[in-house]
Amino acid sequence: MPDHGVGHSYTKSDSCEGAVRYWDNLLPDTVRPAGQFSSIEYPADQIEVPSGLNAGLKAGSTDAKVDSSKKTASSLFPAIALPLVFAGFGLEQVNSNLHLAAAMAAGELGTVCSVPGKKLELLGEAGKSALAVIDPDEPAGLGECLNGSAGFEIIFDPNETALRKRVLKIKETAGDWQPLMVRLPAMHEVAAAAEMAVRAGADAVLIDAYGDLNGSGALGSGCRSGLPIEVAVALVDERLQREGLRSKVVLIVSGGIRSGADAAKAVMLGADAVDIGPVARIAVGCTLCGQCRSGQCAWGIATEDVRLSRRQHPELAAEKMIGLARAWLADMKELIYRAGGDSIAGVRGNRRLLRALGLSETEMDILGVSRVGE
Repeated sequence: MPDHGVGHSYTKSDSCEGAVRYWDNLLPDTVRPAGQFSSIEYPADQIEVPSGLNAGLKAGSTDAKVDSSKKTASSLFPAIALPLVFAGFGLEQVNSNLHLAAAMAAGELGTVCSVPGKKLELLGEAGKSALAVIDPDEPAGLGECLNGSAGFEIIFDPNETALRKRVLKIKETAGDWQPLMVRLPAMHEVAAAAEMAVRAGADAVLIDAYGDLNGSGALGSGCRSGLPIEVAVALVDERLQREGLRSKVVLIVSGGIRSGADAAKAVMLGADAVDIGPVARIAVGCTLCGQCRSGQCAWGIATEDVRLSRRQHPELAAEKMIGLARAWLADMKELIYRAGGDSIAGVRGNRRLLRALGLSETEMDILGVSRVGE
């Protein structure tokens, strides 16, 4: 294995040679035997936490207006009722049938998905569970998505002035009650970038482990460039806590999440929710061939070819996504129950529940965890 200069304990990604992954080196505590864990809820009603994601509204509801001077992640991002989202479907090259399937699954589960704003009208009522991915510099696109979506998603702009202008344009048009998510890559300065996004007015920040933000891979963690997702979420959570901003934003991570166990560990490192869109693409047939940009996906996933698109039936694909999400949620609940948690949201950012095996002092310091036996 090549030396990356931060120890020798990483494992390689199954889909990308040389990718660094720490999930297998992070061991959750186990203070309870396997047993009754179905009582674990999300969000927490047993433990008071600074940031819940559900304000008691149904997915996509915009019936409540909030005072922007008192905005919190709970009040401004009501659509998420569980810690799993389908944000990996906000790509233009994805089959429209799968955009509809992801929106249907999100609505059934009480969460959200990402959909290109140009395709929102194809979703009908299901679009109320979708975040419309838009370019704020195209006013027509923003206007078309105002009444049919759960909120908006934009790509991070490293120019702070430009980012603030984009966020302000959306807020002025859509209103403060329409949530906005900013997607940013797991860059080296990801913590500063996330802080910038929150101060600019973002209600949610999604950290994307794919350096080029194209989401064409499914499991790779930092395989192109940037930081491993485990490191990125730990750094962002710590930075926002220190700046007193953590309760004002929903933190979502995407990329390199292989299972419900990984998702639970991501929550313990500081995430509010995990994007399972990349894995959901596998659930509907993706073989990780890496040819998403060709537009000729044999499984009808990354294509708009009419003949190939028919290979994905919206209702059948939605059933597969729902089954995946429920299976992952059950895994998360069991792991958190055995670690001593009473709720998923209640263990968010509680790194004391994790121990490191085989990591260097530098890696443990960055991740904010202690070694096993301590």
